[in-house]
Amino acid sequence: MATIPEPSRTSVLLRQAVPAALIGVAAGLMLIGFEGAVHKLEHLVWSTLPSSLGVATESWWWPVGVLGIAGLAVGAVLHLVPGHGGHDPATTGLMAAPISVRDALGMVLASLITLACGVSLGPEAALLGLFSAMLAVVAARRDLPVQGVVTLGMAGLLGALFGAPVGAAFAFVEMTPLAGEELYEKLVPLFVASSTGALSVVLVAGRPQLSIPLSAPRDFIVTDVLSAAVIGILGALAGLVVGEVLRRIYPLAHRIPLVARVTLGGLALGGIAAVSGELVLFSGQAELPELLTLDATGGKLPLLLIGKILSVTIALAVGFRGGKIFPGVFIGVALGVLINGLLPGVPLTLAVGAATVGVVLAFVRFWLLSLLMVALIVGVDVIPLLGVALVAAYLVVRLAPEVLVHTDAEPAG
Repeated sequence: MATIPEPSRTSVLLRQAVPAALIGVAAGLMLIGFEGAVHKLEHLVWSTLPSSLGVATESWWWPVGVLGIAGLAVGAVLHLVPGHGGHDPATTGLMAAPISVRDALGMVLASLITLACGVSLGPEAALLGLFSAMLAVVAARRDLPVQGVVTLGMAGLLGALFGAPVGAAFAFVEMTPLAGEELYEKLVPLFVASSTGALSVVLVAGRPQLSIPLSAPRDFIVTDVLSAAVIGILGALAGLVVGEVLRRIYPLAHRIPLVARVTLGGLALGGIAAVSGELVLFSGQAELPELLTLDATGGKLPLLLIGKILSVTIALAVGFRGGKIFPGVFIGVALGVLINGLLPGVPLTLAVGAATVGVVLAFVRFWLLSLLMVALIVGVDVIPLLGVALVAAYLVVRLAPEVLVHTDAEPAG
C-alpha cells in the first residue's frame, strides 16, 4: 500500500485545521451566547422580578414557586414543540447521536428555562445537541463525513466548556480503537477545534476555567495513597446512588402525564431548596467557592449534599433538560469538604479531588476526561493521588450500570 509523502500529509493536516478552527470558534461563541441568555433570564427571575414585587428571595416559598412555574413551562415546551425537546438526558449519554435542528431547538429552549430557573443541571447536553444537529446538516450538504464533522463540534464545545483543549482529544481516544501515528493524526483537528473553542471563550468573555481556590497540598505521606483510594470509591458510590435512584423513580414518574410530571418535579426541587438551602440550586459551578467555606462539622453540609443528589436525580427523572457533569462536580466537592471536616488529617485538596474524580467517572465513564477535568479544578499537584482515586473508582463503577435509564422506546419528554 503506497504511503503519502510527509509534505503531503502535513498539507492534509493543515487543510483539516482550518475548518476545525472555525468550528471551535463557533462552539465558543455559541456557549457565550447561550450562557449570556441564561444569565439574563436568571437575573430577571431571581433579582429583577422579586425586587419589583417587593419579595425577598430568601423566603422559602420563592424557589418553590419559581421551580414549580419552571416545571410547568418546561413541561409545556416538551409537550408542544416538535421532537418533544430532543434527547432525554436521563436516557442518553454525553456523546449522543445527532438529532434534527428543529428537535434540538426545542431541547435548547427547555434547557434555557431549566438552567435560568435554578434546576440542578448543566448546559452541556443542550449545546452538544444543537451544535451536533447543525454540523450534521452542514456536513450532509457539503458531502462531508457527518460523524467526523460532528466530532469536531463536540471537541470545540468540550474545550469551551471546560477550558481544556486536550479534554476532547482524551474523550475521542477513549471512544475510538486507534493507535500510533494514525491516532495522533486523527487528534490534530480535534486539538485545533477544542483549543479555539477554549480560547474564543476566554478571549471574548474572559470566562475563567472551571477551578476553585484551593491551597497547595502539603507533601504527600503514605496514608494519603490509601485515603485517595477510599475517597475515590466513596465518590464513585455517590455517583452510582444517583443512577440507582434514577432507575427506580423514572418509570414511576413517567406514569404521570408529562406537563403535570415536570411541574410536580419542579415543586419538589423547590421544596428541597427550601430545606437544604439555595446552594442546591443551579448547575453548581458558580457555587463552588462558597461551598468550600461551609462548616463540615454542622448539619448544613450533609443536608446540602443529600439535597443536591436528590435534586439532580429528580430533575433527570421528571424530564428537565440539562447535563450531569457540573452538578456531579458539585457533589464531589461537597463530599470532599465533608470528609475533610470529619477527618482533618486528610488534606482538603486531596479529599475534594479524589471525591470529584469518583463522582465524575461514575457519571461519564471516561477515564482521561475525568482526570483532566478534576485536575483543572483542584490543581496538578495532586495528579498522582488523583490517579490512585481514579483506578479505585473504576474498579467500583466498571461492573455497575451507567447513570442512565435504559428504555426500549424513549417516551416523549
